[in-house]
Amino acid sequence: NNVSFEEFKLVGEGEMSFMWFDVYRAKLLTEDGRYFSKQQPLILDIEYYRDIEADDLIEATVDQWQHLGMAQSLIDEFAPSLKHAWPDVKQGDRLTFKVNTNGEGAFWYNDEHVHTVSTPYFSQAFVSIWLSENTSEPGLRQALLGDSFGLPLESIDSEASVDSSITYAQGVSSDTLNADSATASNLSLKHI
Repeated sequence: NNVSFEEFKLVGEGEMSFMWFDVYRAKLLTEDGRYFSKQQPLILDIEYYRDIEADDLIEATVDQWQHLGMAQSLIDEFAPSLKHAWPDVKQGDRLTFKVNTNGEGAFWYNDEHVHTVSTPYFSQAFVSIWLSENTSEPGLRQALLGDSFGLPLESIDSEASVDSSITYAQGVSSDTLNADSATASNLSLKHI
């Protein structure tokens, strides 16, 4: 069963680089080629330019969630799903995350389904790494949002931070989410 891009249009794309190394190219796709806060369905497609071990991808993801202020208890809940979803990647491999209309997310490795996460707040937290206005890579966010980036901020990011999306999904307060948050360390892989 392969991931289908047929019904999706490119919103934007950009490269993640660290120092002088290109790490990956990311693409954001939606049904109409525009992105609005918490829009679904959507596809985030990442093509890797380097070999990266799965544990390093997971560590970089956790660092980004910490950067966004996610509660450690939620990170601890989400991280095991990533262990099931991601293999080591080689140069030229693709990891794709597709969010359906119900908010359920599915991971694809080189167009083959590898794992589904049925928790909508996981999907929102995952895409927030790239799309939150608080991302550690605002230039990549701008490239991914393409023409959507010029829209009024409330159109794109109304309550789009990971804290807000999980607050509503979990029924807990922002204070609870931020109480356990840690400051992200500055690792060589800022994004997966």
